[in-house]
Amino acid sequence: MSEPSTLTIEDVRRALGFAQPLLKFTESDDAIFAYGVFIVSDGPHPNGPAKRFEIKCFFFKDFPKREPIVIENGGVIPRIADRHMYKNGVCCLCVWQEWLVLSQDTSFQAFCDGPLYNFFLSQTWFEQTGEWPFDERSHGAKGIAESISQLLGFKVNEQQANSYAQAILAKRVKGHWPCPCGSNKKLRDCHLDEVISLREQLGADTILGLQSQLQNLMKAERET
Repeated sequence: MSEPSTLTIEDVRRALGFAQPLLKFTESDDAIFAYGVFIVSDGPHPNGPAKRFEIKCFFFKDFPKREPIVIENGGVIPRIADRHMYKNGVCCLCVWQEWLVLSQDTSFQAFCDGPLYNFFLSQTWFEQTGEWPFDERSHGAKGIAESISQLLGFKVNEQQANSYAQAILAKRVKGHWPCPCGSNKKLRDCHLDEVISLREQLGADTILGLQSQLQNLMKAERET
């Protein structure tokens, strides 16, 4: 994972300015703003770019510590979970903590070339074909559980994912606890190594972020 550093407006212009000439940039004390038209294209064509999206982005200066906020505000993408959109127009580009942990490059340029561009490319492809071009992650709490499964190296459901997060976040992991996988074994006789490994690899902030997302989505799904 890249060490946090201060993201500047020049960093953002270098990453997006050439490929996205219709975006404008400004800044505040803690964020860089990009707004305007985002273009999806694989090269010059006589009919112009494949798709244009009206967007506004908030790139926090402590990137990648805080996840960027990207909003599609032209109403082109339906604001439903099946299109990886929240009702307020915020785009669900990826599971941020999983991207930070599994990506070899977590620079701002890598974010722009990866999760940011691929989100709008995927939306364009889905509109044209009805299929997603990349492996599609489940929506809602199940999707977060799949991310935690990816990090653990074995499959867990939503409740088990929450239990693993609690175990990892505990001040001291105790081997006599029941293993969260539901095997009825003690943790030391089951998945203790995975819990300790993730505890050392991810850090409390990453796990807490995943758990918070998971719990909020589980709560929302119970209330619907």
